[in-house]
Amino acid sequence: LIKIPASTTMVVWEDMWKRDGGLKAGSFFDAAGSSKVLMQVLQQLTPAKGATALVPGCGRGYDVIEMAKYGFNSVGLDIAPTAVESAKSHNEMCLKAAGVDSWPGTVKFSTEDFFTLEPPGNAVSS
Repeated sequence: LIKIPASTTMVVWEDMWKRDGGLKAGSFFDAAGSSKVLMQVLQQLTPAKGATALVPGCGRGYDVIEMAKYGFNSVGLDIAPTAVESAKSHNEMCLKAAGVDSWPGTVKFSTEDFFTLEPPGNAVSS
């Protein structure tokens, strides 16, 4: 296997997000919404108080936002800073469209490293 430095990978993803004036919803790898399967699962769940959901590679944050709507404290990580900024903007747009100041769960977007991220105090591991 060839090891690609993380800094090179970040540059590639950042370039994709900045391409042609910014990645448009529904283009390339942007699904323009949450997956149908995730939405079906969320409709059948009642998260425990304080439950946390982690979405590595969150992009524009569609899944993070949907999980927060259902009560999860949601964390979205992306290697590209432009993706994180886009996710924050998308969340603000969704809040405004819904006429609310916040979701039942919290939303956080970050470029933190998935492998060094500390789990929340209520994390469950197997």
